Amino acid sequence: MIERLTAQDVRTIMIAAEDGDYDFIANIIQGNGFTQYRNMTPSALEAEYGEREDRILDLIEDGEMLWDV
Repeated sequence: MIERLTAQDVRTIMIAAEDGDYDFIANIIQGNGFTQYRNMTPSALEAEYGEREDRILDLIEDGEMLWDV
């Protein structure tokens, strides 16, 4: 789960950076509203993945992830 979430985050950061938008990466670095996945409880991690699972699976199916997850 963590690897898939991270892969989606990195993809989001790269796309945003191409558009000159650095807010997402800045918020992650500063810890604004973000908990590192390794510091989440198992139930919080499952909930985070559950919210994003459809999009992650679409990215995998479309070959749009930056690496195999």
